[in-house]
Amino acid sequence: MKKHCILLMLIFIISLIACTKENKMLIKPDLDSKVEDSVTIEYSTTELNELISFSGKMEDLTKKYQVECIREERNGYRVVFCGKEQVAILYFSSSKCSIGGHIFSTKHALLEYEELQGKTLSDVRNLDPDGSYPFLYSGKNDLPLISFHCTNDGYYVSITYENDMVKNVKAMLL
Repeated sequence: MKKHCILLMLIFIISLIACTKENKMLIKPDLDSKVEDSVTIEYSTTELNELISFSGKMEDLTKKYQVECIREERNGYRVVFCGKEQVAILYFSSSKCSIGGHIFSTKHALLEYEELQGKTLSDVRNLDPDGSYPFLYSGKNDLPLISFHCTNDGYYVSITYENDMVKNVKAMLL
């Protein structure tokens, strides 16, 4: 009986140690709920600007800010912080290191972006000058022609271009 108790205690201690390793996810990504269902804090524009300039590990971010909305992506994570008619999105690698951020306007609904199908890049930029257009400013010509936008109804939109024309509009939860 004494051996069984010792064995159970050892298993318990080992499992506790395993749960505290550094690679444990601090926050579980939520793929199913809308951002408005999980976010309770509204940040000022100054705070959002501070957030997008963050560089470091995700665990350091969580020491200073409450992370309420995180999405897992193919190559890492997207963390969302909401403001008034805008959101800041911080991007993290799969090893949870910051790789950048952007403040997006949330003045338009998903339908307005979907209606851009077949229109030009200029039409998209007229609708959302605050979107992220990395291929326009990188100085590289091998980047995919994709812009990113956020909507007032809770979506993160990627728009793919071909010959300056909107080829595809894809939406996922913000």
